[in-house]
Amino acid sequence: MLIPPYSLRFLLALTTICAGISLLTTFATQQADWAIALLATVASVLITPLVFAGIFLLTVGLAWLRGATLARLRDSTGGERFLFVGEMIAS
Repeated sequence: MLIPPYSLRFLLALTTICAGISLLTTFATQQADWAIALLATVASVLITPLVFAGIFLLTVGLAWLRGATLARLRDSTGGERFLFVGEMIAS
């Protein structure tokens, strides 16, 4: 088979969705207000999860970098702990 993991039903549905988006884009380029609004909605629904995933990966990376930096500081000072603002308020 040409594409074994995909069923014919899935490929037909994907083709239909792509045709609908293409038709919507055609109407939007002809300055149809409803098409521009609907295309903006579809684009925002597709882009929003990517933005959230990027922000999540950025925060995870920064947390990892902070943890690695603090571990390096603790190793260089012989295990002495550093007080942070949250720890000073709690004590």
